[in-house]
Amino acid sequence: METPSDAARIVVIPPDKPELSVELGERLNIGRSPKNDLVLEDHSASRHHAEIRHLGRGRYRVSDLGSANGTWVNGRRLTVPRELRDGDQILVGRVLLRFVAPVTTGAGEDSSFGSTGTQLNLRGALVVALVSDIRNFTGMSEALP
Repeated sequence: METPSDAARIVVIPPDKPELSVELGERLNIGRSPKNDLVLEDHSASRHHAEIRHLGRGRYRVSDLGSANGTWVNGRRLTVPRELRDGDQILVGRVLLRFVAPVTTGAGEDSSFGSTGTQLNLRGALVVALVSDIRNFTGMSEALP
């Protein structure tokens, strides 16, 4: 079970104010609207800009909510939701957010086996498919020898 000291957090680094740390719960809505959990005073941020969700077991995912200027993670524009890793930098408008992963204590694990577990790394990729239809294709293909 996560305790406050080992919970994940976001360090908010505005361009003209001191940084502050926000502990993450199940969901953190980010944007200019006062209805958000993290309200940004930045006109380049949308009213409902981005969201960070807890996936369980210390994993978190960031999503862009259709913002005008986009959400950027480590210098790349976010096109699909992305799982966060410790130290990831999220840019919302002109405000930089740094993700700090929860501390894992390894409670309940047998450390005598070391950390030689299998790790599977998958990467998402944007795929564009072009589909075209040729008139009378069936007739043309049947006419071929």
